[in-house]
Amino acid sequence: MSFSIISDSGANLTQQLVAEYGIKIVSLTYSVGDTEYLSYIDGQEVDYKSFYDKLRAGEHIKTSLVGYDRVEEALKAELDKGNDVLYISFSSALSGSHQIAKNCINDLSEQYPDRKMIIVDSLCASMGQGLLIKYAVEMKNRGCSLEETAEWLENN
Repeated sequence: MSFSIISDSGANLTQQLVAEYGIKIVSLTYSVGDTEYLSYIDGQEVDYKSFYDKLRAGEHIKTSLVGYDRVEEALKAELDKGNDVLYISFSSALSGSHQIAKNCINDLSEQYPDRKMIIVDSLCASMGQGLLIKYAVEMKNRGCSLEETAEWLENN
């Protein structure tokens, strides 16, 4: 059975890696003043320089959790294709995004009783989360099941 891999933008993957891995990224957001920005937009490179320039300039920046509606949209897109889903989340120790994704998966399990959805708490962010995604993609490409892949991620 085929499965898709979804993660959030806490992994800080480049657009090139997202395309190469064939995964879906759900964007977290941040605000500068009254303006909210997506930290990831599919098909566009992230402008980290602009973000850090604002931070160095002393602008007040607030980060936010992943939105339930964004997680739901990403999950439904894959579930409607008949795919099971492995969701690798930003660390629960650093953000409530893991819990939002977990709640969404629990809610959708009632609507999609024939689909499997497993969430793995990365327990990290950025490069660590990205490395777990890389391993998950490699395992999937070798023919490992959703369950085998999730179990390996949890154990490692």
